[in-house]
Amino acid sequence: MKSLFSVTPKFTIDTCSFNEMFDDERASNRKNFPGIWEGVEELISSGEIISHEEVYEEIMDGPYEDLKTWARNNKHVFEAYDYVGEGKIIADMGKKGFAEFVHQRKKKHNADPWLVAQAKKQGLRIITQERKKGIRDIPRVAEVFKIDHLDIFALVKEKGWVLRRGR
Repeated sequence: MKSLFSVTPKFTIDTCSFNEMFDDERASNRKNFPGIWEGVEELISSGEIISHEEVYEEIMDGPYEDLKTWARNNKHVFEAYDYVGEGKIIADMGKKGFAEFVHQRKKKHNADPWLVAQAKKQGLRIITQERKKGIRDIPRVAEVFKIDHLDIFALVKEKGWVLRRGR
């Protein structure tokens, strides 16, 4: 929730990064690395990290009940669609050869083009676990649209978070 004391958003976060932290089968989950999740939550609370309503919808379609509960309790993090501004950027993606990226279907929702458009429109960096593999990946599109992206561990390094073993 934005307030007088909130900072300007700097990042928008992808569904796969949330999944990374909430999936107990992944080595890098929030139970194994609570300090990462605490740091991310602090950045979310301050308003430095936001996300998109379409990411919220992907989360609600996903398998992680804890993440769904967290998202419902933090709905303010997920900004509403800007159909005009983001829509123009998404149309531009299609014109620049990324029609497959725009029209791919992941169950019911496809947050990727909306997240890229949100980042471009607001001058945000994208937090995503995706790697540049093909035409349907955020890093490939972000590169063409000159949008910086990083994964959770790059965020940890950039923020200078030092994670120590508990005693």
